[in-house]
Amino acid sequence: MSDIDYKAAETVESMIDQVRAAGLEEAAAMFSTVYWGWLRLTSAYVNAHPYVANPEKPSMTPISALSVTDFTFRHWAPQIPGTPPLDDEAVLAAAARDEAWHREEDRRMRREAGEIC
Repeated sequence: MSDIDYKAAETVESMIDQVRAAGLEEAAAMFSTVYWGWLRLTSAYVNAHPYVANPEKPSMTPISALSVTDFTFRHWAPQIPGTPPLDDEAVLAAAARDEAWHREEDRRMRREAGEIC
């Protein structure tokens, strides 16, 4: 199970403290909130690989929305100190389970529609 690298996060927090010391308290608070929000969101993603519930475009299926999310995390994770590493093995296992579920759901719907026996 991946987790936040708190040592790297302390480095970022010290930079945010420099912003605070320069008299930009509001900006420092915003940066800190966004940064820790990112770390918690990424940690949840790494550990649970959640779906995107409401894709932004009607043409996006949950799978394509997940791909956009996956790309976003893969692109930004290495660039943001403290971000937990993505667990590719868990991602592939989740994708395999998801694929199997969709295949079964497709068969069930086709049976109900009378397309297959």
